Amino acid sequence: MKNLTTAVVLLLITSCNFAYAQKSEKSSKEIFSKFPVQINIPQNLLNTTMNAKSGESVAISFNSDFTFNGVVLSNEKVFYNLQTVIIKSPAFDNALFQLSKITNPDQSESFVGRIINVESSDAYLIAKDDTNNYKLEKIELKSILQDCTL
Repeated sequence: MKNLTTAVVLLLITSCNFAYAQKSEKSSKEIFSKFPVQINIPQNLLNTTMNAKSGESVAISFNSDFTFNGVVLSNEKVFYNLQTVIIKSPAFDNALFQLSKITNPDQSESFVGRIINVESSDAYLIAKDDTNNYKLEKIELKSILQDCTL
């Protein structure tokens, strides 16, 4: 009986190590490695993206080398001043592009968003620079996601 217990414990330890090794390997994949660290985005591209309809196939060309092709999963006006569109791209291992438009109290518009895939180590955030121009900025995904592993 002692040999059986020892064998089961060793099997469990080996299984846990194997599962952990597979998870570590997945999370080190960079799906945006061939694209620049920073990409300028014209505001009219963001406005056009906000007009996409649920179920529609879209191609968002951030620059000549990076086009995000996907299907619009949703486009909803969440509050009177907040609209969010979510696009899923099979071309980037089902990465999600989430873009939100915020209507400020002075009626100006601001955009926030991200392109992420939880199985990738890299991602993009939409940020506004000091000159009020929007950019995609490449980041490490772990900088915005909480680690929930046990």
